[in-house]
This record gives sequence, C-alpha cells and structure tokens, in this order.
Amino acid sequence: MSRSGRTLDSIAALLNKNVDTLHAFINCQNTFNSNMTSKLNAIENIVKTVSDQGDRLAQLEASNVLLNREIDSLRDSLTNTPVNSSAQITIAGIPFTVTDNPLEVVTKVLTVLGVPELASDILDIRLITRRAPSSQNPERVNTSEASKSFIVFFKSSQISSHIIRKKRSHGVLAVSDVFACDKRGNIFVNEFLHPNTYNLLRKTEKIASDRNWKYVWSREGQIYARKQDGSQPIRITSEADLDKLG
Repeated sequence: MSRSGRTLDSIAALLNKNVDTLHAFINCQNTFNSNMTSKLNAIENIVKTVSDQGDRLAQLEASNVLLNREIDSLRDSLTNTPVNSSAQITIAGIPFTVTDNPLEVVTKVLTVLGVPELASDILDIRLITRRAPSSQNPERVNTSEASKSFIVFFKSSQISSHIIRKKRSHGVLAVSDVFACDKRGNIFVNEFLHPNTYNLLRKTEKIASDRNWKYVWSREGQIYARKQDGSQPIRITSEADLDKLG
C-alpha cells in the first residue's frame, strides 16, 4: 500500500474514533438533559405545592380570625347569660364549732336526708367563708353570721335535683339533727344559682309576695312561679317576665 493510502486509513480511523467520542458525548448530554428536565419538573411541582400551601395557610388564617371572633362572641354571650349551675347545691347554716372536714359535713347531711351513697358522686366542695363570731359578742353564735356554707359540685343535675327533693320531703333540717351538738338553728340545702339567676329569683319572690302569688321556686337553674294551688306555673327567664305576675 502506498504511503498516501496509509495516511488516509489513519485519518479515517481517527475520524471514526472522534465520531464514537461524539456519540458518547451526545448520549451523556441527553442523559444530563433528561435529568435536568426531571429536576426542573420537580422544582415546578415544589413551587406549585408551596403556592397551594400558601393559599391553604391564608385560608386557615382567615378561618382562625373568624373562629376567634365567634369565640369572643360566645364569651360575651356567656357573660350576659345565666349559667345553668344545676349540678351544684349549697349547704348553709353549718356552725363554726363543727370541725369536720367538708366531705364529712356533706356526708352527714346526705345521711340524714337518706342518701348517703350520693357522697361518692361529689366532684368538689368549696367553702364559702363567713365571718366567725367575735369572742366579744358570744350572743352571735346562734346567728347566721356565725355559720359557714359550702358549694357542693355533683356529677349531674339529676343527682343534685334528687337531693333537693329529698330535702323538701324531709322538711326542716335542724343543726342538732345532723351534728352531735346543742347548737340551735337550721341547715339549709338549696340549688346553687348563678348570681344573675339568684338576683332574678329574689326580685321574683318580692314581686310575687306583693301581688299575692303563693309559690316561687327554682329547679335546675330555672325560676318558676305559681299563683295558687292548682294554677299553671309560669317560667321567669328575665325581668320582663315579672310583668306576668299580675
């Protein structure tokens, strides 16, 4: 083979090698481009997700504002609305000389009323502090100022209502009926009322008395009045209802 022929063969082999190298580069570039495309698509998805989450967050923030407004409105409503405290009772008239702990005091009262088992349904007992009798005024020992009261929290209004009914059936509950002492006076068991309801009850009692209505009472946080035996009771929910006591 001539020298020029050999040169051409060398050039052809070099070109073939360069072509192979170029094909390899193209394949590598295609792979790189494919990976970049996938990553760009992933970035677009992430951006969309972030955008969607941003919209969702804005919606949640708006909902939160509305909920806060509703909560504030509910609080205002509860502030101006008598709370049904029918699962609570008050036990008043306990002499200061009685040193039993609150649970023992309440249990003794329930025992006399015939329902000692209901002591297990007590959730809490709170002492209402009253001024103790002065040592310089011993004659005040038998007055209401020389007594203490308790608010008793029960598991349900059915329990507290049952206790109130038992007290009404029992009648007068003397201190000496419950405690081994010679103190005079009575123990009072009543439904605990929200201050607004209590004040309305007192106003109802006053007007009913002035207008010769015979009965005024509360039951499960509600106030009722009846003019006479056999007449239909009416419910008093606000001062406007007092006009019904005609």
